[in-house]
Amino acid sequence: MNKGFHHLGIKARSLPGNRGSAFRRGRLAAAFLLAIGGAAPAADIDGDLSEVGRSFLEEKGWARMEQGGVIGHSDSAAALDEALSETVFMRKRLDDFLLVAEPAPVMHLFVITDGDHWREQLHSVDGRQDALAAQFGSEIYVFWDARGPANTVRLAHELAHERLRMFCSRPLPVWLEEGLAGYLGWEAARTFRQSQGSHLYEKRAPASAEKVIPFDRLTGMSAYPEDPAVVRMMYAESEELIRQIALRVGAKRLGDFLEAVCREGLPWDEALRNRFGFSTEDLVALEAEVLERIRSGQEK
Repeated sequence: MNKGFHHLGIKARSLPGNRGSAFRRGRLAAAFLLAIGGAAPAADIDGDLSEVGRSFLEEKGWARMEQGGVIGHSDSAAALDEALSETVFMRKRLDDFLLVAEPAPVMHLFVITDGDHWREQLHSVDGRQDALAAQFGSEIYVFWDARGPANTVRLAHELAHERLRMFCSRPLPVWLEEGLAGYLGWEAARTFRQSQGSHLYEKRAPASAEKVIPFDRLTGMSAYPEDPAVVRMMYAESEELIRQIALRVGAKRLGDFLEAVCREGLPWDEALRNRFGFSTEDLVALEAEVLERIRSGQEK
């Protein structure tokens, strides 16, 4: 589950020459739309939902659409249509890094636009009030508001978690999974926004030295910190670490790194040493670059 995921200040700049995309045009009319409370969902599709998922299906008047192995549910047909389009696009983008041989299970996407409803349902799960998205197995829940770019990033982050769950043969340390989900999700979201004629970016606030997490503590995290501010810093630092690794090994070989840490169980630094020839000096320089970018608040 995504613990308190935030991307404040995420925006998208329009790219020159874009005249709009036909990516979503006409899909709403063609989608299978079902108001919950009408025809009963097929038992073999909805029967294995979690208690949280089933509670949403009890809502009256919700939209239901299916596309590309994804079943969507929402209190807004328009929001669901938008989210499903993005989901199908970004899942294909994630295949570039996390392609799995076995067929992906049917995924349920819950898109909630009612803030009060979201807070009530989220509180029933884990008591937290600050998360805007969550993933439980093959179920993804996302709060959908008027901030389009932020919606895309939230959704992409959870899609990356879902794909990591299928790709990895063992649980990852919490910092590493969040770093991978953050970076891979951002790249998927960036590519989607680019296809729509805009440039995704985030201006991060500079972090004071006392708030930055030392690398040995960061890479030793096996559970989410209790302090929400520390959680957000963990997200930022771990994502930046994966980004800097990707820049150094190259996008085409990032899959080798993922194979080593996700399936073979190598520690991240050992994978860099053994597979990419990193020296101790290279690792020190990598740490320095990550912490400098976090302290200075550089745009990503």
